[in-house]
Formats: sequence, C-alpha cells, structure tokens
Amino acid sequence: MGKLNAGLGELTLVNCNEMDGVKKKKGQKPGPRPLFESMIQPQWDAVVKPFQNNSNHVFSSVDKSLLFVMPNVAKEDCPICFLVLPELHRCQYQACCGVILCLGCMKGVIDDQDEKNKANGSKLTDKLPLCPFCREPVGISIEENVSRVESRVDANPGDHHALSILGLWYLTGQGDILAQNVKRGMEMLLSAAELGSADAYFSLGNAYNPLLDAYPGVEKNLMTSVHYYEWGAIGGHVQSRYNLGVLNMKFFFDHSITMKHFHIAASQGSDEALKVVKIGYMIGDVTKDEFESSLRANHESKTSVKSNQRMEADLRRVETGEFTMGEQLDNVVQCMGGWCFLSM
Repeated sequence: MGKLNAGLGELTLVNCNEMDGVKKKKGQKPGPRPLFESMIQPQWDAVVKPFQNNSNHVFSSVDKSLLFVMPNVAKEDCPICFLVLPELHRCQYQACCGVILCLGCMKGVIDDQDEKNKANGSKLTDKLPLCPFCREPVGISIEENVSRVESRVDANPGDHHALSILGLWYLTGQGDILAQNVKRGMEMLLSAAELGSADAYFSLGNAYNPLLDAYPGVEKNLMTSVHYYEWGAIGGHVQSRYNLGVLNMKFFFDHSITMKHFHIAASQGSDEALKVVKIGYMIGDVTKDEFESSLRANHESKTSVKSNQRMEADLRRVETGEFTMGEQLDNVVQCMGGWCFLSM
C-alpha cells in the first residue's frame, strides 16, 4: 500500500560556523555573530523579497495563537494493536479499507503468512497475507496499489488520506504507471488539505519550498511554503513544524521563533528537533527548564507509540536497507554548535 509521504526529500541542518569555545553564562543574551548578520540581507533579497509582492501566491494568515502552542489534535490509534500511531513514515495506508495501520501490525501478519507458506513449501507470494483490518489480500505491485488508491478516491471523495497519497503521486509521477500531472496533483492535495489532512499541507509546503527540487513543474515560493507548513504544524504534523524551524532559522533570522518551533517538534517526538534544542541550551539560547521540558515531552511521546512489534519492524527496515540505524529517512541533523543553517 502507499506509505504516507514515503521518500519525500526533507530539510537537513548542517553546522555553518564554529562555537566561540566558551559556554555563555545563564541569562546572557546572544551576542552578534558576524556570519549570521552578513547573511541576512543577501538571503532576504534573493529569496524572501521577490515573493512579498507576488499576488499569484497565498500568504500566511495563520492565527499565531494557534501556531505557537502544542497542537490540540487527538492522535489516532492503530485499529489493530490500539496503540497511538507513530510517525507517518512508520505507518501504512490500506486502500482496501481506508484505514492506517502501524508497520508493526503489518509485519505481524506478513510474518505469520510467511511461516505458513514455508510450512507448506511455498513462497510468500504464493498465498498473500490478508489485511489485518478488512481481511482482503494485500497488494504486491505498484500498479495494483495505484489502481486501488484511485478506486478509493472515486468511491470515497472524502477520504483525505487517499486524496493526499494520489495527489502526491500525480505531482511527482510514478514512471510509466502514472504520468506526472502537476495540476491534478496540486488540486488533489488542496482538496485533501481542505478536508483536514495535515499530511497534504506538508506536501504542499514541500512543493513550494525553494530549497527542494523534487517537485518539477511547481513555481517555488518561500512565503507560500511557510503558509502550508504552518497549517500542517497546527494540524500536528511534526515534520512541518521542524521545517518551519529550519526556514525561520535560515531566512527570517528570529531565533526566538525558531526555538519555539523546535521545542514543539521535540515535544512531539522529533529527535532532530531535540538535538537543536540541546545546542540552544549549550550556547545559552535555551534555558535549563525549557530543555528539560523538551526532553521529558520527547521521551513521553516516543514511549506512547513504542511496542516490540514496531521495534522489530524498524529493525527489518534497517536490514533491508530502507534506512540506516540512527537515521529517520533522509532527515539527519549534524550540528556541532553555534548557529546552524539549512543546506541541501
């Protein structure tokens, strides 16, 4: 089945200047950083200013009182194990019944069927495992999965998960199976966003992000990208929140707002954001209480979605090379201290 936002390019932080070598005293305000200040005007002129007067794009009108608080969004449970669903790249959308299952439960049914097939001297593909929710055979080919998602959208136009997945597929194209259609893809993502899909807002933010080139045919616009990331963040999308922190750090140079985004993302379970908050604490931009709060909330968030089956599913993905131990997809933060700037 189609994994939500699987394979999307994500923003990465790299260190761009060295620490002064001396930890700042408690309460001391950050001093001037020549590299930081020298980058403000050139980057603003090149990336932000051209989009301010562009009436063809949407500009952010998000209520800031909603943006800088923990999202008031009820987390969904996996309908099989009844644990809170983890990050979307550790879940799987089932086009057969329209539910989202954790990869731990999917691994369980696949392993069970594999054992039965081996006992009968057959291969896994000889008798397919059944969806643990609706008991339909799972799809094994890209063609079949695309067809199922298209049928799901036709039969259930209110299924924002299916709309978001199919819209992303149209936006990027799926080779000979599904030709790229940027207009249709954007329309589907916008429809999914209007139905409340934070995942669709994230995809729209990525599409307009001038630092991502994985979406040919979409005119890049920083302000529009921020607009959609903000709505995604309000909807509880952790990576949207993290990307907002990165973009604010790189282009808007307000470290107070930047650290608010990273603090919330860390509290939602993002280890990458927690690393940035830790660096903020090391250089004195984050208080001890703020860092401890992020650390506790991060631990609680990850504990709420942990299970042995999910850990085994993660190890399986490491073994098959889908991602490396210690990484979460392509999103690896490499910060040694000081101000960090986004680099692709």
